[in-house]
Amino acid sequence: MRSAVLVIKQNSASFEELLRFYEETTSLFIPNLYELVESLNDYVDKLHKNAILLEAYNDNTLVGIVAMYLNDYKTKIAFISSVIVSAEYQGKGIAKSLLESVIEMAVSKRFLKIKLEVSKENAKAIKLYNKLGFENSKNGEDAMELIL
Repeated sequence: MRSAVLVIKQNSASFEELLRFYEETTSLFIPNLYELVESLNDYVDKLHKNAILLEAYNDNTLVGIVAMYLNDYKTKIAFISSVIVSAEYQGKGIAKSLLESVIEMAVSKRFLKIKLEVSKENAKAIKLYNKLGFENSKNGEDAMELIL
């Protein structure tokens, strides 16, 4: 693979492009995304309609997404619902860059906290989140809630 020339866009992917990306990357989620959502189609539709999506592209190919909700204006808590990078682009700092951008966005909109959930089995993601300042706020049976 030649070196990645990334372009970051916000909410530019079509529903079809998002669905195709999530179908291609579902096995990269821990656990598999199909185990986490009832309907992948409905999940992607909800993201497409309601979330802020930061998308990383290489040569017009979608290679990474961070989905965040900035809609709880009462508590001012943002929620990151999805962080995924295509297998061949992992380890290149794409997730970190996208996360830093959404954190900046939440702060600029005066959100006080950012939450996310991550599987206890996903050590790589937990390490990245901790590096960015997220701390464990709650332990479930299979997942942890992290907060920044």
